[in-house]
Amino acid sequence: MRNKITPYHYAIFLYELFLEKGDAKKKMDEFIGILKKNNDLGKIQSILLEFDAYEKKQRNIRSLEVISAKPISKGIIESIKKAIKGESEIKETIDPSVLGGLVLISDDMMIDGTFRKKIIELNKLLS
Repeated sequence: MRNKITPYHYAIFLYELFLEKGDAKKKMDEFIGILKKNNDLGKIQSILLEFDAYEKKQRNIRSLEVISAKPISKGIIESIKKAIKGESEIKETIDPSVLGGLVLISDDMMIDGTFRKKIIELNKLLS
């Protein structure tokens, strides 16, 4: 029984393949050929997502999601970028259930500075 190749492993292979100089179309055709041979063409979306994440990691680009009740100002976004230090991509998500404040999510970290969280903590203290 052969080991299954995960989308993550395909993404690393694809990334390293394109580090080498050469004909990009030929490289992509070869990569697609490998996917066909392994019956893994159905994994292409997952591979591309993993490739994007891996490529950003290699370039030290941090992805950050900022969740707030309403759109936040460009000034606050710039302050967040400065606090992160280094290149970053920020995705803003609007979630009215946040009530106020922000949730910051980056890779393996989450900072919940929302009013909702504070109310829950206060409620626990008063119970």
